[in-house]
Amino acid sequence: MPAVTGRFLLARFASMLVSLLLLVGSFLVFTTFARNIDNDFVRWLTGVASLVVGLWFGYVFNHTVLAKIDPHGAQRQAVRTRQ
Repeated sequence: MPAVTGRFLLARFASMLVSLLLLVGSFLVFTTFARNIDNDFVRWLTGVASLVVGLWFGYVFNHTVLAKIDPHGAQRQAVRTRQ
Protein backbone atom coordinates (compact mmCIF):
# COMPACT_ATOMS: atom_id res chain seq x y z
CA MET A 1 0.00 0.00 0.00
CA PRO A 2 1.49 3.37 -0.94
CA ALA A 3 2.30 5.77 1.90
CA VAL A 4 -0.13 8.37 0.58
CA THR A 5 -3.02 5.93 0.81
CA GLY A 6 -1.92 4.92 4.32
CA ARG A 7 -1.91 8.55 5.46
CA PHE A 8 -5.30 9.02 3.84
CA LEU A 9 -6.74 6.04 5.72
CA LEU A 10 -5.20 7.25 8.97
CA ALA A 11 -6.69 10.72 8.51
CA ARG A 12 -10.05 9.22 7.65
CA PHE A 13 -9.96 7.00 10.75
CA ALA A 14 -8.98 9.96 12.93
CA SER A 15 -11.82 12.07 11.53
CA MET A 16 -14.26 9.26 12.29
CA LEU A 17 -13.00 9.13 15.87
CA VAL A 18 -13.44 12.89 16.20
CA SER A 19 -16.97 12.64 14.82
CA LEU A 20 -17.71 9.93 17.39
CA LEU A 21 -16.40 12.25 20.12
CA LEU A 22 -18.68 14.99 18.76
CA LEU A 23 -21.62 12.62 19.04
CA VAL A 24 -20.68 11.72 22.62
CA GLY A 25 -20.29 15.42 23.40
CA SER A 26 -23.76 16.18 22.07
CA PHE A 27 -25.13 13.38 24.27
CA LEU A 28 -23.36 14.86 27.29
CA VAL A 29 -24.88 18.26 26.56
CA PHE A 30 -28.28 16.60 26.29
CA THR A 31 -27.92 14.76 29.60
CA THR A 32 -26.85 17.99 31.28
CA PHE A 33 -29.96 19.86 30.18
CA ALA A 34 -32.43 16.94 30.19
CA ARG A 35 -32.53 16.81 33.98
CA ASN A 36 -34.39 20.11 34.07
CA ILE A 37 -37.04 19.17 31.49
CA ASP A 38 -40.27 17.92 33.07
CA ASN A 39 -42.25 17.06 29.94
CA ASP A 40 -41.40 13.62 28.50
CA PHE A 41 -42.17 14.59 24.92
CA VAL A 42 -39.97 17.70 25.08
CA ARG A 43 -37.18 15.63 26.65
CA TRP A 44 -37.50 13.05 23.85
CA LEU A 45 -37.55 15.80 21.21
CA THR A 46 -34.47 17.38 22.75
CA GLY A 47 -32.72 13.99 22.67
CA VAL A 48 -33.54 13.50 19.00
CA ALA A 49 -32.40 17.05 18.22
CA SER A 50 -29.08 16.53 20.03
CA LEU A 51 -28.56 13.26 18.14
CA VAL A 52 -29.25 14.95 14.80
CA VAL A 53 -26.97 17.87 15.62
CA GLY A 54 -24.16 15.54 16.72
CA LEU A 55 -24.47 13.45 13.56
CA TRP A 56 -24.59 16.57 11.39
CA PHE A 57 -21.46 18.05 12.98
CA GLY A 58 -19.69 14.70 12.50
CA TYR A 59 -20.75 14.54 8.85
CA VAL A 60 -19.60 18.11 8.19
CA PHE A 61 -16.29 17.44 9.93
CA ASN A 62 -15.68 14.24 7.92
CA HIS A 63 -16.60 15.97 4.68
CA THR A 64 -14.28 18.90 5.45
CA VAL A 65 -11.34 16.62 6.31
CA LEU A 66 -11.82 14.48 3.20
CA ALA A 67 -12.12 17.57 1.01
CA LYS A 68 -8.87 18.98 2.41
CA ILE A 69 -6.75 15.82 2.19
CA ASP A 70 -8.21 14.49 -1.07
CA PRO A 71 -9.80 17.32 -3.05
CA HIS A 72 -10.07 15.41 -6.35
CA GLY A 73 -11.04 12.01 -4.95
CA ALA A 74 -8.01 10.17 -6.36
CA GLN A 75 -7.08 8.54 -3.05
CA ARG A 76 -10.67 7.49 -2.37
CA GLN A 77 -10.75 5.88 -5.80
CA ALA A 78 -7.44 4.12 -5.11
CA VAL A 79 -8.84 2.69 -1.88
CA ARG A 80 -11.99 1.47 -3.66
CA THR A 81 -10.06 -0.30 -6.42
CA ARG A 82 -7.86 -2.19 -3.92
CA GLN A 83 -10.83 -4.03 -2.37
